[in-house]
Amino acid sequence: LGAGAGRLADPLAELGYHVTAVDESTDMLSHVRSARTVNASFAELRLPERFDAVVMAGCLLNYLGPDVRHTALTAAARHL
Repeated sequence: LGAGAGRLADPLAELGYHVTAVDESTDMLSHVRSARTVNASFAELRLPERFDAVVMAGCLLNYLGPDVRHTALTAAARHL
């Protein structure tokens, strides 16, 4: 979640993992080359599949307000 330009998503996909890169920015997702991309906000994210792990790297959660942080963590939990 918050994949940006694929700094982590692409290397993980290139290692053979099935990676879904989710971000609100279509501009950022346009740089992702090896992972599946989904343009969505945390609040809207309702993918049909579940995942073994969710990566929210960097400092994204540190800059979100409490309500948005809760929404992001709820979205992550919903997909595990």
